[in-house]
Amino acid sequence: MIVKGSLLKQRREQLGISQGQLSEGICHQSMVSRVEKGAYHVNDRTEGLCMRLHIDISQVAELTTENHVQLSYVRELVECFEYKQAKKILESTSFMQNMEDMVMPEFHLLKAICYSECGEPQKHYISTNGHEWNASYTNGPTD
Repeated sequence: MIVKGSLLKQRREQLGISQGQLSEGICHQSMVSRVEKGAYHVNDRTEGLCMRLHIDISQVAELTTENHVQLSYVRELVECFEYKQAKKILESTSFMQNMEDMVMPEFHLLKAICYSECGEPQKHYISTNGHEWNASYTNGPTD
């Protein structure tokens, strides 16, 4: 996931604070300058800057093309009831290695659907807004 620095700069200027004030206790002022000049990967410091600016990271971040395309393809397979093929892709090591935190809830949801529809009992946890939901499936949700 990439932070669009120009949006951070715009918000900082709206609030009337300097780069130094924004960076205080989070990172060095030079990092704020680098972030504002271009695209920067989401990390704890960029999330801290967003919190200080009173904006959600999702407002200034965008998925990298690769993650978005991969999950879109798997979503299409699931929508076409091609669960075994989607499951095979979701389980591949190369697919998992490039997954970013912001797409993990959808990844786990798609994987749970595939396991459910393939009749394989699995326990998955779907994380939503910091909460974990136990999504145990056999041939559907358990009570």
